[in-house]
Amino acid sequence: MKHQWDDLPGSFHHRANVFNFADGHAAPHPWRSPKTCAPVMYTRTTITDPGSPDIAWMLTHTTVPLSPGN
Repeated sequence: MKHQWDDLPGSFHHRANVFNFADGHAAPHPWRSPKTCAPVMYTRTTITDPGSPDIAWMLTHTTVPLSPGN
């Protein structure tokens, strides 16, 4: 399983985001790991966060299958 953010979600909106899905439903999700809500940066940074509940949530709620070994 991939344990890193290649592009962090926004660190605003009170540590939460709402995900919209193609079938029309939306799911709010509060970020739990402090590494997920890093300060806003203007450069792209990869953040490693093994065991992150936020990364685990993203992986179980996305529709794109992972490649073998990720």
